[in-house]
Amino acid sequence: MLDGNVDPQAWMNRGATGEPELNTFLRLGSHLGSAETLEQFLDHCGRVPVTECVFSAGGPAATRAKYRSLLRRLAKRPVGGGRTRGR
Repeated sequence: MLDGNVDPQAWMNRGATGEPELNTFLRLGSHLGSAETLEQFLDHCGRVPVTECVFSAGGPAATRAKYRSLLRRLAKRPVGGGRTRGR
């Protein structure tokens, strides 16, 4: 688990469940710890074969690049709330 203590609705929707949560999150610097943990995960994942970490791209730098590419694709075309195409 990379981050289980942050309300994603409060983070993404600018305080959907209340501004104090978001402000506390930023004031405590939790976002920095989360970012560092993600970087460490991507580095560790990239050091092992795909059989041990399915997101591995064959090396730490390549795995981080794969993650950044995924973020760019999601920014252009977000995955929407569980809806299936054609419905």
